[in-house]
Amino acid sequence: MKTVKTLLMTFCLALAGCGMTDPWEQYEHQGDFTDRLLPSDTEKALCAADGWKMTYQNTDFYFQFSEDGNVVCNSSLFENESTVTYHLDWDDPMEVKVVIAGGGHLSYLSNNEFGETLIVTSVSDNELKCRPESSETEYTMTAVTESELLSAMDNKWAVKNTLTASAGWKFTYEGSDFYFQFSEDGNVTCNSNMPKAATSTTYSFSGSIEDMILTIVGGGHLSYLSEDVYEDSFKVKSHNASQIELTGVSTGAEIVMTAVTDQDIADLEIEKGAIFKIIEIEMYNGVIRSSDDKFLAHYALDTQTGNSIRFDILANRVLTHETVGITIDQNANVTFETPVTVAGESITGISFDIDAKTGTLNGVSGLKLTSNAGMANWVGSNGDNGFKTYVIIPRDGRGDLPDELMEELNAASQQGWYKWEISDRDRRPWICSPSDGNDNKYYTGFYGSTENSASDIVTDEIDRIKFSNMTGGMPLGGDTKNIAIVQGLFPKFLDAVFHEDGLYVILEGEK
Repeated sequence: MKTVKTLLMTFCLALAGCGMTDPWEQYEHQGDFTDRLLPSDTEKALCAADGWKMTYQNTDFYFQFSEDGNVVCNSSLFENESTVTYHLDWDDPMEVKVVIAGGGHLSYLSNNEFGETLIVTSVSDNELKCRPESSETEYTMTAVTESELLSAMDNKWAVKNTLTASAGWKFTYEGSDFYFQFSEDGNVTCNSNMPKAATSTTYSFSGSIEDMILTIVGGGHLSYLSEDVYEDSFKVKSHNASQIELTGVSTGAEIVMTAVTDQDIADLEIEKGAIFKIIEIEMYNGVIRSSDDKFLAHYALDTQTGNSIRFDILANRVLTHETVGITIDQNANVTFETPVTVAGESITGISFDIDAKTGTLNGVSGLKLTSNAGMANWVGSNGDNGFKTYVIIPRDGRGDLPDELMEELNAASQQGWYKWEISDRDRRPWICSPSDGNDNKYYTGFYGSTENSASDIVTDEIDRIKFSNMTGGMPLGGDTKNIAIVQGLFPKFLDAVFHEDGLYVILEGEK
């Protein structure tokens, strides 16, 4: 018996070494079933057609079988063509298993019933029926020509071809113009009219032709928008050579993207060059003054978007705010969408002289522009940077202080607390000072942060600082009871300087 087993094993190895890759080849002609489905006939039909198409789960799948055991797989899904191996198997005389390694494009479905195996139940030159192993539901595969295959793939990548055929594309969203230059290798150059340098990222498609999604990885310049309007994926509704209609996946925003030329891209860079230069000469923020140097208003270009300017206007001790849209030409001329009134005069724009590092207000006379760059950082810096303690003494004059704050300061000075100062000490505490000769009163400090750094008061907003998390302290020693006393005397003043809106830092005279 041992000898017989050895001979049988040797015989089987010999057969395996003769290239018998499919187990059905030796046995498919045995038996008396005249209507049996032969694997050889199935393979012959599969390889005879240019290709086969099967619609499954609203997706078209394409297969091109060859006699060398390879099959080219494609689909209407936005995945690249792939080539894998296939083989036929057989355990039922009425069916043939077509096993496609990895499942081809079927593997991209999250609920693929077929797996790797198509159970073929009938076959002809132009049509075959198949089902998954786990289901009796049959699907039809139809033979397609090479031209039909090419047409299907052209249709699949039509949007990509449209995107790459144009020099670039542009759409307007949340007040800014966004530009995209798509390349065939999957990269896209992103730009906008924001004062930001162009960036490069990748793009991709997902879904199917009927439900197509275009994704700009990271969003490009869209990433500079606030989180509530940020978008990086878009449903493609329609497209042609000049226009593509999109819908934001997250926001539902309806967007129309239009084709632009190389000249449009070049003009964008020229225009952006102007705002970059305005920022470089530190005139993107500043102060409007009267001819006798009286403060009238503060202005700040939106350096994130480059499409608006904000004014903080002081008149009769009341501060008002106004933001208007702007355009900037290549010569650094800023034009307002609507005029802004300051001191009774209507300002229509600002013309900047890049070489002279100056700006001129358009439409008015008698008003002038001065830079205010770096003031917030100057106040909010530790170390010896030239900042000196700033003193507020009611008896020296009120300036533009509102009536109610002035009344509070005057009343407190009658009780021996005559001066406030922003100290040059680290962390920039506000210190209330007692009058000379007042017993049991001490210099009392109020700090604007719990960290040991003056930089904590600096904000992202131009020229604005914020003293928050107010804590009482005694920078020069003394009884802590003065903290509560000072808070009781100056509720409005402390609320103003520690308000969540913060304070503007405006340079008066020299640093």
